[in-house]
Amino acid sequence: MASKHRGHSAKKPSRTSALALAVFCASLVVAQPALPDTPRLQAVRTFADNVLEKGRDQWSGEETPLLADGINLETGEPVVWRHRGREHIIHNLASQQNLFRVLTALTNLTGEERYKNAAKESVRYHFVHLVSDCGLLRWGGHQIIDLRTLEPVGDFDADCHELKWNLPYYELLWEVDSEATAGYLRALWRGHILDWQTLALNRHAPYRGGAPPTDALWDRDFDETEPFFESDGLSFLNCGADLVYGGAMLYLLGEEPPALTWAKRLAQMYTRARHPETGMGAYQFTRPRRRRDPPDEGPLTSRLTWSSYGDRMENKFAQSGSTDPDDEFYNPVKGKVANDELPVAREGWAWYFSGGFPVYTLAQLHLAESIGEGGEGFAEDAAEHLEAHARHAYDSEANHFRPMWADGTDVTGLTIPRTGYGPGDRGDSYHPRPATARHLAAYARAYRLTERDILWDTARSMARGMGLGDIGRRPGEEFELDMDTTRSDPRFIFALIELHRAAREPAYLRLAERIGENILDQRFHKGFFLPDQFHLNANFDAEEPLALLALEAALRGEPEKVPAYVAGRGYIHGRFDGHGRTYDHRAIWGRVRTIRLLIEDQRNVETSYRGRQVGTPSIANGHYRFDGRSDAFVWDDAPTGFEDDDQFSIVLRARMFDDNRFLCAWRYHLSRQAFRTRGNDPLTVELPVDDDALYHIAVTYDGAGDDGERTLKVYIDGELAGRETGKGSPLSTYDARPLNVGRTEHSRGIYANVAVQDGVRIYSGRVLGPEEVKRLAAE
Repeated sequence: MASKHRGHSAKKPSRTSALALAVFCASLVVAQPALPDTPRLQAVRTFADNVLEKGRDQWSGEETPLLADGINLETGEPVVWRHRGREHIIHNLASQQNLFRVLTALTNLTGEERYKNAAKESVRYHFVHLVSDCGLLRWGGHQIIDLRTLEPVGDFDADCHELKWNLPYYELLWEVDSEATAGYLRALWRGHILDWQTLALNRHAPYRGGAPPTDALWDRDFDETEPFFESDGLSFLNCGADLVYGGAMLYLLGEEPPALTWAKRLAQMYTRARHPETGMGAYQFTRPRRRRDPPDEGPLTSRLTWSSYGDRMENKFAQSGSTDPDDEFYNPVKGKVANDELPVAREGWAWYFSGGFPVYTLAQLHLAESIGEGGEGFAEDAAEHLEAHARHAYDSEANHFRPMWADGTDVTGLTIPRTGYGPGDRGDSYHPRPATARHLAAYARAYRLTERDILWDTARSMARGMGLGDIGRRPGEEFELDMDTTRSDPRFIFALIELHRAAREPAYLRLAERIGENILDQRFHKGFFLPDQFHLNANFDAEEPLALLALEAALRGEPEKVPAYVAGRGYIHGRFDGHGRTYDHRAIWGRVRTIRLLIEDQRNVETSYRGRQVGTPSIANGHYRFDGRSDAFVWDDAPTGFEDDDQFSIVLRARMFDDNRFLCAWRYHLSRQAFRTRGNDPLTVELPVDDDALYHIAVTYDGAGDDGERTLKVYIDGELAGRETGKGSPLSTYDARPLNVGRTEHSRGIYANVAVQDGVRIYSGRVLGPEEVKRLAAE
């Protein structure tokens, strides 16, 4: 039986201003001798020492202080970006901001200056040698530094400046060079704002525009234009968030009031673009300017997804499908318009953001707390956003967010009527998205700063659904925490620290300590932090060490010694040889050693019956056997990536019923009546099956040959039922959701369409031949 920690009551602290909070935190710091290293601190020290030893530039011949983004644990070589046959050793300063927070925190906690100095030296090198003439840093989604040549590289994509949810550690940059940092932040706004009167912006900014701007940049006129006007740029919130954050930080660090004024104006544009009745949204506050018309029917692929065709969600959904609820392609937003007479189906209100934007809200909450007087609006805006999604889209029983347009139209379980921009092709279904640890951290912090009861209630449901137990009726009251949890997501630590700050209940930190132990057990390998032991490449910007240090500081009563968690992260987006246009988290950080390891780790393998877990299946030689009642095989901790040349086979015997929808899926990428791999050109095989019939099903995947071709075959009762050959990527590395065989997850609960009768046999590293498949079918 899991051990629990129960509590009953605790006096609730009153709301505290930022200044009072700072005084309180400072009062906790007392002179004391250096404390011995805990296992947490030892692990982070080891990690940092390894980064500085193995990741510092040793490839340019100039011994610069620059660090690689990560390392391959098998070869010891730095990670590379492959494009047009060339390998670029990756240094992306924007993808090392959490690392710099870790190095700073280590210095603050240990007194060893070398850690923070390493971060400062890297930043200083950029300001001296790599900043562009216009003041923009050579970093972000489309710009890296090759550590062999020390030259910027961007030809793999747009070759421009782009930040999305990066939220850099500006406090450190300011400490290194305040003038250069101020110049960068002004250049950030100058480069991305297309029209100051409307605040129309674009995610891309060119590396040109003259000298870095002065504070006269802000002397502009502004009109409060109604949202969803046409613009030449795309006002993605993940880009706008970095502008809001940067402007507010320039005020905070440089006492530049106009920067905060403009940051608030931009934040307000997103707020005004939320749906007026539900308060949900908005991912954009503009609409792409339509320069050409898309076809009325058929798939919208390739060039037809470009923004020159106007609002891509409108093109995909506004007039496609049927208004008949009994139709296979029923589309409840077909022809539906809002009060502004524009279609409900629009990019700013897209259904796949129904979980909200926890990164943005965490950044807003950090700004509110840091700025204090004058920043309160950020906290209220974040709380209102989180509350809206909790009221309309969150399912507390299932602990997920329903796919929902911002006007509240629930599309759970419906079938996508047209292929086009955004996730899902024609025939795919809308699926809920589970609440994440990042959501929990956002709701917990928002509650602490605003004390809205619904935020606590939502956090309580999330924590229970995520295996943390009951956090209490209110902070520190009637709680029952699960101290035996196996969860190891570092964001849980940040969330629990927020709960502790709200109630001063030590049990929340004890649960955080348990998660810290799980991190060391499950994610600390060969001196680095990785999602699990299967992964090949260690990302130096991992969140695990920052979480462990935040916990260490909280336990010492010195939380101010660790930079705040704002949920920022780095990324690279562009063409990568063998992968097409992709992200580094797929091409690099998602790689695992081999699919053979699938059958080596037995953690969290469960079977379920009608959505209820009923136990762990027995295993022999990779064959999972079931108890006869179970209808699903669910592997929660399966590895999250594959090599191009992986080969595997999956064999099962199953009974189909209902509408024959799904047989087998990796992660949440499911395809109607099909086995499918995911990529730019997914391989799909349709299955000729009947209701309530028992089938022997075999799936084989042969990996990529010299020409990059891959073949997916599906056998029914020993006979080849379909095959597809193409260059689609192996099974998805995109999402950390489990391998499911024999069930689907839909909105209002979990149900199965496939009853697994005998078991699932995984043949890793080889492809079954036709004769072997026949023999297995006859057994």
